[in-house]
Amino acid sequence: MELLQLKYYRAVVEAGSINGGAKKLMMTQPPVSMQIRLLEKELGCTLFERGRRKIRLTEEGQILYEHAVRILNMTQSAAAAVTDCHSAAGGTLRIGVVSSLADLAVQRWFAGFANEHPLVNYELSEGNTYQLLDKLRSREIDVALIRQPFSARDFECFSMEPQDLLVIGMDRYLEGLPNPVSLKQLSELPLILYRRWIDVLDRAFSAGGYSPRILCVSDDVRTCISWVSAGLGAAIAPKDIWQSQSSQTLRMRTIRGLAPMAQTTLATNKGGCDTAVGKAFTEYFIKDCRL
Repeated sequence: MELLQLKYYRAVVEAGSINGGAKKLMMTQPPVSMQIRLLEKELGCTLFERGRRKIRLTEEGQILYEHAVRILNMTQSAAAAVTDCHSAAGGTLRIGVVSSLADLAVQRWFAGFANEHPLVNYELSEGNTYQLLDKLRSREIDVALIRQPFSARDFECFSMEPQDLLVIGMDRYLEGLPNPVSLKQLSELPLILYRRWIDVLDRAFSAGGYSPRILCVSDDVRTCISWVSAGLGAAIAPKDIWQSQSSQTLRMRTIRGLAPMAQTTLATNKGGCDTAVGKAFTEYFIKDCRL
């Protein structure tokens, strides 16, 4: 099995056909078909079923595709590491950012880092914490700005202090409520919740014997805030979300009875970043958190 064969195979899978893969590689179809057949012969299996319009991966084909992506990403990462090993003056920072940190990351870290390293380019990946950890593990990105809690066993992590959770909403929902607000008072509001915190919040409400009105559950904290801005309910969000809001119509209350959470974390693979620019950003983040 050779890297070139894996490159051809990934192109075919992602294009959905051998002809499409060949076009993506800027090649003719016969040499690509030949390498796929040699790959199947070596592995002793059929990697995908050929259809009129689109291939369909077999179980073995799916497994090989997942490994091929990781291997090719690691190859690319190794090449970048060799090229950028001595200088962070240029190069590309491949960084993953969870959606709830997107605004804060630009304001607090990217702007300052870009000012110190004006020749660095950026390749941003957005997703939830677990998606970005998968990309970090497969070397698709160099570092990830994510939120705790998650299993940090395979990573090196640098975390800020845990944050209080807030309830954010318009006056019609929060007017007259004390600060901090209790879980009982919170349970009486139409709540808009970030999916990752459902289990924690459910346990907290259940322990108090409360049955909250869950109006909406979303995979993105920014979507929760959009619903709040439309006057549909009140959202539970970390403090830094409130700090990055420019809206004059929203109000907030700290929530009493919930332990601080939503810890902002910079994660790298074990042993640190492969590239000098990744190491430089990690050092910048750590220095900023200590100020």
